Amino acid sequence: MSIVKISMYPDVALTTPCVVVPVDKISSLKELLLDMCDTMMSVNGAGLAANQVGRTERAFIMRVNANSTPETLGCINPEVI
Repeated sequence: MSIVKISMYPDVALTTPCVVVPVDKISSLKELLLDMCDTMMSVNGAGLAANQVGRTERAFIMRVNANSTPETLGCINPEVI
């Protein structure tokens, strides 16, 4: 995969609302999430949203420790309830 440029404040992409990914398009985000993971790891980050790498999809990744094993969790179309 590849490392992509991370947008920094005051980039307008960071304040632009992201769009919901249609269910039939979710599988097409695999490469995006892998690129985001590589990018996050390259800067020793804890998480990264799609709009931080210039994309409009509603998705993010984050590092988690599951059973003391570091893993990366990808979320598509998250909602706070």
